Amino acid sequence: MLYLQLDVPLMRFADPTQTMFRASLKFVPVSTAYGCMLSAVGEFDTTRHYGVRMSTGFLVTPTPSLRLRTINRFKTPQSPYAEGPNKAPAKEEVLTGGVVIVAVDSRGETSSPTLEDRLRAMLLGEPVKRTGLWSLGESEFAIRQCKEVRSPMWAKMLSVDTKGEISTPVVVKYTQQNLCSYAVVKSISTDSIEYDNMIPVVDLHHDT
Repeated sequence: MLYLQLDVPLMRFADPTQTMFRASLKFVPVSTAYGCMLSAVGEFDTTRHYGVRMSTGFLVTPTPSLRLRTINRFKTPQSPYAEGPNKAPAKEEVLTGGVVIVAVDSRGETSSPTLEDRLRAMLLGEPVKRTGLWSLGESEFAIRQCKEVRSPMWAKMLSVDTKGEISTPVVVKYTQQNLCSYAVVKSISTDSIEYDNMIPVVDLHHDT
């Protein structure tokens, strides 16, 4: 089990249920955290570490705020993209000042080295080749700091619960069907997340 503490100055997790107002989810989706960890170790194959279990949470809850930005869209086919009616101002919700905990456990992986092994090697200074900024979610700001901690320190972590109030995406496939695998979870305050309560990163649509 590896617990990583991420100091994230600004983040946003698009809420798929909102259209006009660009709201942010108030938790870190497992799919986003998985992508962030792959980026950390410079991995481009999103399937390589399927089987890893993860959980996310906030040690310091971020503050929601609004900003006005220009968004590009395909509203009028006759006009060029990002010009005229195909660009417009929009209010967007962002989360600032948060400290994120990501729990990673690779016991269920078949890949070697595992994601947990590669993250530990990164923390020890092993060189990593990656492109662009290392950020979390939709953000133009890089993660300020990443370090290993011994426990979540009573962070609010996501835990598997079939009666939970949160549905988090786990694997997102950008295909014509835009298939996505979800897990039903709840947020709990804990200083230790059990392996069986962590969310397995598996593709429920692997046959498509």
